[in-house]
Amino acid sequence: MRCGVSRLANEKANKMIIETPRLTLQLLTLEQAELYFLGNNLLEKNLQLPDSNRIIDAHFKEVAENVFLPNLRKEETSAIFYSFFILIENTAKEIVGEIGCHSKPNETGEVEIGYSTQAHFQNKGYMSEAVGAFSKELLSLEMVKTIIAITDKSNIPSQKVLICNNFIRDNETAENITWKLNKII
Repeated sequence: MRCGVSRLANEKANKMIIETPRLTLQLLTLEQAELYFLGNNLLEKNLQLPDSNRIIDAHFKEVAENVFLPNLRKEETSAIFYSFFILIENTAKEIVGEIGCHSKPNETGEVEIGYSTQAHFQNKGYMSEAVGAFSKELLSLEMVKTIIAITDKSNIPSQKVLICNNFIRDNETAENITWKLNKII
């Protein structure tokens, strides 16, 4: 499994991009996030990407409809915390998956992330690369001290992604494992 690192992060024309060796992580605007969930290749057309048979993960859609989109509508200036990044494979220009925060950091600087990968791109190291780059970007922000991720106990591939990116197992329940990555000061 490859662990990728961000080699470039910039902001141009209100468009946040994080690049890795194989991926471009693009932060979606509110309009683009809404198109993402409408399906029918509407987002792909908007971004001039090839049509895809992208399947929206049911859990991700639920979180987006109940957390991302309502918060983004209220506070677009905090898009890095309320929207999400799509992962675009650099060669084929296909959407590999998505990654984002569940909200702004809490009072102690903790922020939770979540991510999902399209089935035909799983087990190829894309998410390890994306989590590494996204984590580096988040930890570069003054208000972020710790990144949290929660996995199902049975989700071994997701656990491997976090281990690859130096997350430490922090807490365990009957169903879940909480992982943390702290800013090095």
